[in-house]
Order: sequence, then structure tokens, then C-alpha cells
Amino acid sequence: MAYEVESRVLSEYQENGAVCLRNVFSAEWIDKVKTGIEKNKANPSQYSESLVGQGGPGAYFNDYCNWTRIPEFRDFVHNSPAAHIAAQLMDSTTAVFYHEHVLTKDPGTYKTTPWHHDQSYYPVDGDKVCSIWMPVDAVPMETCV
Repeated sequence: MAYEVESRVLSEYQENGAVCLRNVFSAEWIDKVKTGIEKNKANPSQYSESLVGQGGPGAYFNDYCNWTRIPEFRDFVHNSPAAHIAAQLMDSTTAVFYHEHVLTKDPGTYKTTPWHHDQSYYPVDGDKVCSIWMPVDAVPMETCV
């Protein structure tokens, strides 16, 4: 069954440009994406980065545009509720997929993630744009910002 976004959430998205939707992806989808992330980290693309902070353990990994070569990502793009959710938020009958972007940070990583926004290098403009940020690991509140 497709996930239906509540009207109050649609209004919030239209007004603020962002919403937090909890529990919209099943454990099976999350596990599938986690498997894809592990495959991605084991075989990164030419676009990948692994950044290590000075003076501490851990690393920050990022890579993108791997959905055509990693079956778990391709399955998520074509078969998960993501497109239906994005289309509803954009008040559209369809959603066109641009790319996936994997961002991971090992527990205890010393390197901080600076506050930033992506618009300056995001090559898409307009009102009908939606990014989905989906955590795949539980993170204790005391370790969050």
C-alpha cells in the first residue's frame, strides 16, 4: 500500500520547504539500502571521498551516482515509496529521479561536519524539487547537534 502524506504535512512542506516524515520506509527497505551502502563503500566510484579528521578516529564517506550499478539502490529508486512520497510533496503526478548520494560518518569520527547548504552547487532549480534524507542507523540523541 502506498504511503499517503497527510494534508497538514503537505501544507507544512509547501510553507517551509521541508518536513520530517517518520517511519515511512519499512525495515526491509532500510536494510536493503544499508546493504547497498556497504557495497558502495567496498567498491566506491570515481566521485567518492573518504575524509579523516586530524587527531581522532573515524572517517566521513560520500559517494553518488551509483544507483545503476548497485542493485539495492536501483530497487529502491524503482520500487520503494520514495517517488510517490516526493510526488505528493511537490503536488505532482510524477517524480523524476535525479541521483542518490550516500553520506556516512563512522561512530566516534573526530572530523566535524560544518553547517552548510547545498544550493550553491546543486544544479537544479525550481519549486518542484524534493530531496529525501533517510537515516539507516539509530543515533543516540546525546551525540546529535
